[in-house]
Amino acid sequence: SRFLTSVANLLPDIRIDFITDPINAAYGGSRLPEFDELKGAGVNMIYTNLNRMRDSNHVYSPLWRLLFWWTGISQSGGFLKHPFSAEMPRVNLRSYLRATNFKANHRKVILADDGDSWMAVVTSANPHDASSAHSNVALFIRNHFGAEIYRSEEAVAKFSGGALQECPLVQTDGTAAGDGTAAVRLVSESMIRAELLAHTEKLGPGDQLMLAMFYLSDRKVMAGLLRAAKRGAHIRVVLDPSNDAFGRPKYGIPNQVSAYELVRRSAEKIRVRWYRVHGEQFHSKFVQIDYSDGSSFLLLGSANLTRRNVGGYNLETDVSVEGVASLEVFRDVRGFFEKLWNNEGAIYTDDYAGFKAPSLRKRCWTRFFERSGWSTF
Repeated sequence: SRFLTSVANLLPDIRIDFITDPINAAYGGSRLPEFDELKGAGVNMIYTNLNRMRDSNHVYSPLWRLLFWWTGISQSGGFLKHPFSAEMPRVNLRSYLRATNFKANHRKVILADDGDSWMAVVTSANPHDASSAHSNVALFIRNHFGAEIYRSEEAVAKFSGGALQECPLVQTDGTAAGDGTAAVRLVSESMIRAELLAHTEKLGPGDQLMLAMFYLSDRKVMAGLLRAAKRGAHIRVVLDPSNDAFGRPKYGIPNQVSAYELVRRSAEKIRVRWYRVHGEQFHSKFVQIDYSDGSSFLLLGSANLTRRNVGGYNLETDVSVEGVASLEVFRDVRGFFEKLWNNEGAIYTDDYAGFKAPSLRKRCWTRFFERSGWSTF
């Protein structure tokens, strides 16, 4: 926020749009000084209207819409501890009531114009202090692809009651980009799952899938991985152990349960390693497939592979890349994964057997949380 404020002050003619999730202001129950600075510098601030999005918490959200939605939100009369910072002023109960819907604009995108072309970054990283030590990944993409991102974010701005500032570059076609050897596409929300499943269904003997993920629990994705393993595909998975997330205990849910199911049901054909964390998170989110015919597929971005993230509930932005396996982007991702898997230069991951099998109770709770939406994953 300080960087954007400085840029806006130094370049008074620059136009900056900032779309954010209301979690940053305790769902409207708190003021954020950094955002006040951005507004004061002329930045177009847009808070995502989460009420326009589908409810993922099937147990709680219907009651909230019936009993509490109409009460609105207030920054006065706070008597409860701020949910994210002990240094921030207290908030009222309505902030917590909104938070329990567990929905979010989870996209992580930066877009800028560069003369007559775009520069875009699609990433898994949250730009805040709590994520500074986390493992994350990103794709940097030039040229007309940025127009597709602009249109995607324009839709969010509109249903949130705002508007992006006009840019002439948006008139270019950004649905696909490439130089003849690769195709790049933007995929969002439930299309992320559809894109991944379309490619896992093509896997067979001689094909390889590398998956690195913060959260993995979506039933359809896991079923697709199991089918691919049964057909003879070589599948390796690196997961965060789900012991904590942003300082809050997770008790191995969901990843330890998901890993147990994948390894057991595939008769150990699917191999799993745990990222060795030290209070931080393995927040990377990507899947790369290397086919035996010399082509590769990469899916990378904000989305965890959970029902909330790829089932059309959260707002998510990923990028898919398809092309010849020798392209630099595929070599870079492949090299990063192998570095983690083989502990090249340092100890990054531990063997799957390093964690005991989850209890039946933990497996049942994970399934309940996934189906009901009563969780943050």
